[in-house]
This record gives sequence, structure tokens and C-alpha cells, in this order.
Amino acid sequence: MPNLDLHKIENQLSKPICEAAIPKQYKDPIDVLNRWRYLSEQFPRFLGAILARSPLPAAQCLVAKNITGECGGGDAAAMHSKLLGELVGPVITRSRETFSESHLSRVIEQNLATIATMGEGQSIGFLIGLEAPAYEILALLRRCLLEAGATAEAIDGSVYMATHQEVEAEHQKDSLLMAQIVAELGCDEAAILEGGHRAVEFWQAWWGAEIHAKAS
Repeated sequence: MPNLDLHKIENQLSKPICEAAIPKQYKDPIDVLNRWRYLSEQFPRFLGAILARSPLPAAQCLVAKNITGECGGGDAAAMHSKLLGELVGPVITRSRETFSESHLSRVIEQNLATIATMGEGQSIGFLIGLEAPAYEILALLRRCLLEAGATAEAIDGSVYMATHQEVEAEHQKDSLLMAQIVAELGCDEAAILEGGHRAVEFWQAWWGAEIHAKAS
């Protein structure tokens, strides 16, 4: 079994992923919130696509655990996308919406199709790329919510924020553990790193040049 250096993988991917996943500038925080709410609704599909590329039961179990959490343990009212909608909804209804779903839908479908062609190592690298910036994204959401008029009390007291502060570290740990598991199939660092770089490309397409260009 290849001896994967997980710290090396994490170190090589962390900076480019976080830089791509977090827009440094934006004019409209509502645009950021709308994009993230839509991605949250689609996130279980990414996990399902990655699950389909995971032949080992141990890896399947870790992805399935993540899916179960995202889907509220089978309770539609507790789905993470539902909890996020409850948090951002009051702010968005009071503000101008600049969100365009058609372009982002194409980004979603293109990347799901890409995952369907990946090997297990690449798909796990992509998952690492989705999970690595989790806490930075929570900070971005909090900042945008405050800029859009939400109170700190409403944000920090929300079920969505409390849930994600609790589980994201475990998700990140699980995605790295999966990288070690797929080594049993002979995957090497290069495949996992390639998947991580595909995730960088996803984040760049998700936010798009236009959101950065809006910054004044």
C-alpha cells in the first residue's frame, strides 16, 4: 500500500483551494449569499457523485455519513440547505437580488459530469477541495450576513452556524482519512492532488470573474 503523506497533500492544496473558494472582493453580499444557498442545495449531489466513485466500503461509509448529515439525517426540515435558507432568507427578501441561476447550474452539471469520469483518488481529492475551506466559508457567510443587515445574535444563534461549527472539523478529517483508505487501491498522491486542483477550478468557476469585477 502506498504511504501517502497526508500533511503534504493538505499543505499543497490548502492555500490554492482557500484562495479560490473565498472571493477577496465583492460589491453585493446578497450575491454571495444567494450563490452559497444554491450551492448548499446542490451539495448532496456532489457527495453522491463522489460516493459513486468510491469502490471501498470504508470510504463509502465516510461519504455516506457526510450525505446523511447534509440531508438532516432524513429530516427535510433539518437539511443543511434548509437551515441556511432560514438564516439568509430574511436578509435576501429585503434586498436586491443579483443571483443568476442558469450559469451556476451549468457549472454544477459540468463538474458533476467531470466527477463521473474520475478515478477514486481524483474524486477524493475533489472532496478535500470542497471541505478544506469550510471554516473560511463560514466566516465569509457571517461577514456577508452582517453587511446585508443581519444581527450578530441572529447569525451566531442560528442552528445552521452551530451545526457547521460542530461538524466541519470532522468532515475535513474524514476526507483526509478517505485519501489514506483509497491508497489500498494503489492510488498515489498525484491522483489526489489532481482532484484537488479540479476543485480549485470549480471554485473559480463558481464565483466567476464577474463577482470580483463588481468590487468598487
